[in-house]
Amino acid sequence: MNTKNILTELNNLKDEYLVIGVSSGPDSMALLHMIEKTSKKKIVCAHVNHNVRKESNKEEAYLKDYCKKYNIIFESMKIERYTSTN
Repeated sequence: MNTKNILTELNNLKDEYLVIGVSSGPDSMALLHMIEKTSKKKIVCAHVNHNVRKESNKEEAYLKDYCKKYNIIFESMKIERYTSTN
């Protein structure tokens, strides 16, 4: 199945929202961009800041700004520290 077919199928879903997990890396940003440009649905960008690299906070801020610019709902959570229950 090619990308065009997948995007068409997503648009044919009855749901009003599409939730997309985005890391802010190039692959997930390309996916978010393609869906934002082709979908008539409300998009929710779901991001987990694992807080393990020095760039983690900058990447989260970048993604938040991107979503604001393109009117995409942004939902995130930040893991402050890892424990045996995470």
